[in-house]
Amino acid sequence: MYSWSYFIFQRDGKMAKILIIDDEKIIRDKVGKILKDDGNDVLVAKDGIEGINIIKNDIIELVIMDVIMPKKGGIETLMELQNITKNMKIIIITGKVSQESDAFVNLVKNFGASVVINKPFKRELLLDAVHKLLN
Repeated sequence: MYSWSYFIFQRDGKMAKILIIDDEKIIRDKVGKILKDDGNDVLVAKDGIEGINIIKNDIIELVIMDVIMPKKGGIETLMELQNITKNMKIIIITGKVSQESDAFVNLVKNFGASVVINKPFKRELLLDAVHKLLN
């Protein structure tokens, strides 16, 4: 059994759907709480396979995802996302690879990531990135 994560943001009178993909429950819970406290509805996806399935069947404006995950990792998921939609806004959250690694940041950005945030992160950093990408 799996669950999906949609975060609904109010943006110029329109609602945006955000899909969160992370295999760590504690991260899904933390991000969910941050966004619920910001007035959003929250559901979660635990891997790239689930994330890709929902993106194929719904209109998603922003994806927040991990890089290191079982079944289908973040890089593979990014590559598939680019085949599905070229304009997807994507925030990578990762604790496995240093954010300062230029090679890593360049790699994920070449595959379509808009922003890279290193775990652990502050609430304000995540919300700032989300709001900037949606506005």
